[in-house]
Amino acid sequence: MEQKFLHRSVHYGIPLALTAVCVIASLADLYAFRVNDWDFSYFSVLPWNLGNGYGWHVPFHELDSGIPFYAHHWQPFALFLVPFLTWFDSPYTLSVLHGLALGTWFFLLPLFIRQVYEEDGRSDYLKTALFWELVLFVYLPFLGAWRYQTHLTTLVSPAIFLAVLSLHRHRFVWACFWCILLACGQERSSVAVFSVGIYAFLLLKQYRFGSCLCFASAAYFAGVIKILFPFLRGGENYAFSGAIHPFYEISKKIYFLLQYILCTFCLPLAGKRAFLTALCSLPVLGIGLVSNRGPMYAFAHHYQDISAPFFLMSGVYGLLWIQKLSLWRRCSRKIILFCCVLLLALSFIAGRFSHPLVHLSFAVTDPRLEQYATLHDELKRLLDISRDKTLFVQSGIGPLVSLRENRYSLVAHNDLKRDYSGCYVAISQLCGVYSFENYEVLKNGLDKNDTLELVCDLGVLRIYRGK
Repeated sequence: MEQKFLHRSVHYGIPLALTAVCVIASLADLYAFRVNDWDFSYFSVLPWNLGNGYGWHVPFHELDSGIPFYAHHWQPFALFLVPFLTWFDSPYTLSVLHGLALGTWFFLLPLFIRQVYEEDGRSDYLKTALFWELVLFVYLPFLGAWRYQTHLTTLVSPAIFLAVLSLHRHRFVWACFWCILLACGQERSSVAVFSVGIYAFLLLKQYRFGSCLCFASAAYFAGVIKILFPFLRGGENYAFSGAIHPFYEISKKIYFLLQYILCTFCLPLAGKRAFLTALCSLPVLGIGLVSNRGPMYAFAHHYQDISAPFFLMSGVYGLLWIQKLSLWRRCSRKIILFCCVLLLALSFIAGRFSHPLVHLSFAVTDPRLEQYATLHDELKRLLDISRDKTLFVQSGIGPLVSLRENRYSLVAHNDLKRDYSGCYVAISQLCGVYSFENYEVLKNGLDKNDTLELVCDLGVLRIYRGK
């Protein structure tokens, strides 16, 4: 009876509960204006535009760059989002999908653990799976991906677990399907298919299939970067090609790798299979390690959403290796429990500012809740403005009014000097200002703009109209 309860808890109860927390906290962050246009609105605007016949465009990104968004990132997966953003005409739809995608990890990780333990001739995986579910809920690379809404690489990340499970079960057609889905997320996520291929080659001895996945991934990535993008960009190179500097901040990159291993309790170093699985993440990690863009070798953003599954699977192999040691069998259950609790507590402390429960507690206790509610009511004024009128808003407001034609962002000081004739502009002191020093800089700059006049100041929202 106890075993049956544990089985249901591990495979259904706990994953459902933790997924619900991820979804609710994601919605709370969006409601409380803790999400900005970069990058949330990219992936609400793009499928909404596609569904409403406005093309593969993100206007607020393209205004100054002059480059269509499809030439900035190659993301066929956006097509899968079209029904959701058109049937449910709300930016909250994307927050729900974001929480559900990451919540799927809580269902898939126990399945991987069961698969690995059964292949090892063991059936006592449930307590280990419970431990890893709790680890995942405080796992810093996972929390960064959750906190930074929303990216298509994050939405397709469950396909990594599904592809690996399909390989273990020799369901190669399904493995191909999940790998194709993974590659559709973005040019960066297509590299994760190479990692899956390495896993098939090194861990499962599926040499031909693994080699095919690696070749297909490399060919696809190279084709997109070296052929497709220059064609779409009128001969210009890939948008991030200038960011390749392998030795830039090399000490920080080494520290990042050490921190990643520590986040996984050094288990990727425990045994051959654990080490090889961690090694599979190198193609994905390599994109960040050769870059000069700091967030790519850090945990505060989403960039570890497709490397984290490999480190988690590596940790599973590492713990399985440790459980075979005689020292483990001689160790007191109380000591093991104490160590588990200590590791979970330390992990929570390390990632507390990105944790869904902490964000939920902020949302519940935020003294500005009434102001948020008022601002949401006032934003309806913006949505009532004729859609043939151009609307500019600060980045923190953008996600809540993203599903609209002719909507742009205030993101740089040059925007304060823009000619806003015939446009509307809205700002709020409650929302993030992105690259501006503070709200006052934004407000004073717009007040001084000769092409704008203040229509109304509602306390929580200032609306300007072009002269």
